Parts: sequence; structure tokens; C-alpha cells
Amino acid sequence: NKQVPDGNEPNRPDPIHPVVTLNPRDNLVAMIAVTTGEEGYDDLNNNGLCDACEATNPSGEFKPKHDLTEPFVDNNDDGTWQPHERFVDANGNGQWDGKNGKHDAATLIWVQERLLWTGWPHPLDRLDIPPTYRFPVVRQIAPAPGNPVEVLHFKSLEVVFLLSDPWFNRIAQNSNSDGCSGGNIGPIIVEPLPKGVAFTYSSFSIESFAMRDQHDPAAVPQPGPYVPPIEFKVAASCKYTASQEGGHVVLVSSPLIEGVVH
Repeated sequence: NKQVPDGNEPNRPDPIHPVVTLNPRDNLVAMIAVTTGEEGYDDLNNNGLCDACEATNPSGEFKPKHDLTEPFVDNNDDGTWQPHERFVDANGNGQWDGKNGKHDAATLIWVQERLLWTGWPHPLDRLDIPPTYRFPVVRQIAPAPGNPVEVLHFKSLEVVFLLSDPWFNRIAQNSNSDGCSGGNIGPIIVEPLPKGVAFTYSSFSIESFAMRDQHDPAAVPQPGPYVPPIEFKVAASCKYTASQEGGHVVLVSSPLIEGVVH
């Protein structure tokens, strides 16, 4: 069933803080571009004129899709102007005017685009008291959180976690080098796993990296197994590129993984 916009959707609970309600549109920016020009039409006979240019004429060259309203910013995404929304008064009559059903050879041509800004907010916006948490969502999935991790001698273990911005939007990943590495203490090597470019859809991303016993299995004499096992800690440094040209990179630490290597 089609949902009717009510100005509140798509609200959803924060997966980490149940007292917080998030809305991806908190970071959704609507932008309109306006210029002077002529409304479009389908010049079926190539005579350079708009023939039978009434939007209600099915045989004419002017269709309802070409008929433009006065430019406005559709804040609540309901497809039409509301009194609280800003608009451009093209004809100077002091009110917003919708489609007029006819071809206008001289009017304002416009289009609206939406951009989703993701990343971490300015520290002044990071109020860490409910219900205004403004920190990234980082949730460990595997290995199961809360238990010490065991990495067998010469073996590796994959770490998987959920990542989103504070509004539960996916972080843009526009570089093939984005991912997690380093941040290890002890006999462990952190290796980023291959992944492609990921944009801001859907709501979050599943990130992963591998932890591997750093010792060389070809070494002579062979090291280990270790008795007692050697402790390690890993909080990998992860980077995600919003803009390669502008150099905007989001930095975040993976969940802290603690355990032993046998």
C-alpha cells in the first residue's frame, strides 16, 4: 500500500539507543535550480512551434509533464506546495501558483534535487544525552560481542560490524581504498577485505576486516603454539571517502576486539 507522507515518516528507532527516534531526512537537503526559459514541448512536426499547446489536448505537442508550477522547495516531499514552504513568485501576485494548463514561452524553468549529507556532525552538535545522541552507530555483529575471542595459531578470523551515521544513514564510500586496517596490539595483523564502492543507499553498511596471527608459518624454527596464549586487542581504524576531489574522509574506529592467540 502506498503511504501518505505525514511529515514524520520515515521515522525509525535508533538500533542502539531505544529512547532515540531517527529520521534520515534530518540530513536530507532539498535544492532547486531556477532559470528563465520556455516550457518544454514535443515538436512532432519539427516546425519550431508549439502546436495545440493546451495540456488538456491529447493530440497537442504540450503534455501535462511539461506544465510547470512556480518554483518551490518541497520540504515534506508531498509533491505540492504548502504554506510553510518557500517559493519563487514568478508573476509577482504574492501567492504560489500551480500549473496553468498551457504552454508558457517565457517563464521560470526549474528542477528540484535532493542530496543526502552523511558523516559525523560538528562536536558542538554532539549532545550525548537522550534524546539527542549524535554519535556514529557502530555495532559488533561477529564474532559475538561480550566474549573473549580466540585466534588459532596461523589462522585468521573475520570481524563484522554494522556502521551508519548518527541518523542511521549509510556512509558514502567513494574510494576503493576505503575500509579498516591497523589498530592492533599483540601478535595480530589486521587486513582489510576487498570491497567495491558503496553510496548512501541503503540505511547502513556491513563492514568487515580480517584478524590474522602475524607469525610466519614458513619460519624455522616454528613459533608457538603459545602457552599460555598471548593476549591481543584490535580497534581498527576505518576510513570512508565522501569526496575524492574534496578530500573529505570520515574516520571511525571499529568495535574493540579482545582475545588471545594460541
